[in-house]
Amino acid sequence: MAKRYVLYLADSEMDDHEVEEFGRILEKRHGRLKVIAVRGNGRAVIIKTTVEVATELREESGKISLGEKQVEAVLTSGVIGKLKRKAAESAMTRNGEVS
Repeated sequence: MAKRYVLYLADSEMDDHEVEEFGRILEKRHGRLKVIAVRGNGRAVIIKTTVEVATELREESGKISLGEKQVEAVLTSGVIGKLKRKAAESAMTRNGEVS
């Protein structure tokens, strides 16, 4: 079964509890998947799943409310490294290191 990764970005930093809750919400809607917090960007979470579920995540769960935060699917890839780079770029841009 082919795997896919979906990068989600929140509008503000998420703590460990919020990342776990986000994973529970997605699992309730879409079944078993793996949540990967991205080091260096507390706003980013990568979901490892199948091609079919990745499509559902982008179409049906593109933007999710998590308390007062909004978490949005921004990129899907078959390679996790591509999403980690995008998350790192997002963190640098947000911190004002890259214009």
